[in-house]
Amino acid sequence: MSLEAEGRLWRRAALDDATLQVLDAACDTGASPGRRLLLEPPAALNALARELLPGARPVRVVAFNKSEAENWALPWHQDGGRFWGVDRDPFLQLWTALDDAGPDAGCLEFIPGTHAAGLATPLGGLVPTAMAAAREHEAVRLPAEAGEVILVHNHVWHRAGVNRSGRARRSFSVCYMSAETRCLRRKRAPRQFPRVFLAAKSEVF
Repeated sequence: MSLEAEGRLWRRAALDDATLQVLDAACDTGASPGRRLLLEPPAALNALARELLPGARPVRVVAFNKSEAENWALPWHQDGGRFWGVDRDPFLQLWTALDDAGPDAGCLEFIPGTHAAGLATPLGGLVPTAMAAAREHEAVRLPAEAGEVILVHNHVWHRAGVNRSGRARRSFSVCYMSAETRCLRRKRAPRQFPRVFLAAKSEVF
């Protein structure tokens, strides 16, 4: 499995039990686990970011909680394009499981190699239905256990199904970009992207 060749990479047991307990507590108090990760990055993820993304800056942090009360399917999509409002697409996101996410819980699915052709549409986001249907037979499921991290290339086609397990399926995704990225927003003040991991040698990846 190769991030460059397939668009995703799996890191098992990236978060230890103590870190998971901290993030669980953040969820219980209503705090964002993604924000907690940015403020106090676990050592394993900090090392991973230093290795892959020297000088990285976050453009988006999203927490997901699929339960009986809140449940949905996310169709095939790419995380890039004009709607992001930045001068270059983010490159990589770290998707972290806080609970076990098996096939019955709506685990992530990918179509390997689809990132190589770039964006399916200039706007980005959802992959056109006909294009996705033509390659759906290539889809690969990636079930994850709590504490595991999946590295996702922003242009690889990916989706997640409905949680039918009867258990909570919590996760969060932190999307990173080059330190040189600039916001193109004009109607409001341009967004500022704070640096969260110190670079060893370079300001960009």
